Amino acid sequence: MTWMMLLAACLLTCLGQVAQKFAVESWRGAFPGAIAALRSAWLWLALTCLGVGLLAWL
Repeated sequence: MTWMMLLAACLLTCLGQVAQKFAVESWRGAFPGAIAALRSAWLWLALTCLGVGLLAWL
């Protein structure tokens, strides 16, 4: 069980960082504004994965 939780935390953290990179790459050149940025599916995926990954680490 411990190994499964450790693996899940690692995978969620990694996926969150990749999603965050995709979110920022889509804004390259000019930031679209806060409202448009909050509509980004990549940003929400990153926040969700990093949040759940953090909870798994705890």
